[in-house]
Amino acid sequence: MIDQKLTEWLYYEHIYRWALDKTAYDDPKYVEMLPDEDEFLEYIMNCSTKEFVTTLIYIFKKEYPVNYSNIRAELSWDEQKEECIEGKCFRKAADIKSIYFIEDKDYYNLNKVRLEFSSPQPDAKDWVKQGLLGKTYQEQHTSGETVFSFQDEILQTIKVIDKGLLIQLNPDQLPE
Repeated sequence: MIDQKLTEWLYYEHIYRWALDKTAYDDPKYVEMLPDEDEFLEYIMNCSTKEFVTTLIYIFKKEYPVNYSNIRAELSWDEQKEECIEGKCFRKAADIKSIYFIEDKDYYNLNKVRLEFSSPQPDAKDWVKQGLLGKTYQEQHTSGETVFSFQDEILQTIKVIDKGLLIQLNPDQLPE
């Protein structure tokens, strides 16, 4: 599992987030965290499928990751078209077909994360359980699908099938 220190930047809302004349790079604490962000991104681009899934679950079980859009495993820049390519995963292992961070249209908060594996992963539910260690949840099994449900948490449900998973966040727990 990833070192907790390497994920702290995900939850840090820099002091100039809403300032018109400043950026995150004007915040000394944010700048101090940049090496952790780089190390984290290097890790998720190169880790095993199991480590990727457990890290993703770990991130969301803790609290709302304000900087989720900086998780670049799902983004790449097309130099010729000069545009960002979303959805397609660019991990070195090519084990994940796609990952989407789906936002609420009205508030621009993250609503869901949908991940699709390149091939069936029958151990995916065990990876989710490992990422959820220490969390209280209900687990239901129905025809090839496992659903983890949570009470009063940032996570609302996690649906797992062999080909992927869907993380649904609790709208009542999202930041304003």
